[in-house]
Amino acid sequence: MYSKNSIESIVFVLNDKNIIPGLAKGICGMQYGEKRMIQVPYKFAYGSDGLPHRGIPAKTDLIFDVELIQTSKTTP
Repeated sequence: MYSKNSIESIVFVLNDKNIIPGLAKGICGMQYGEKRMIQVPYKFAYGSDGLPHRGIPAKTDLIFDVELIQTSKTTP
């Protein structure tokens, strides 16, 4: 489980089905170097079931502190 103090860089495709919809929507329109706090209601994250095997209980709203450090038009 990640805590509010976790720092992790991730590489992903914005329209990938593996990215939760609320996070993808929050990242759209960001500019290089921009920072945002993205609050994702559970309905746009892992839903009513949560993701118990990853430590995310049912109906959990998520908060991400995001900094866009690089973009690419090619698939990682």
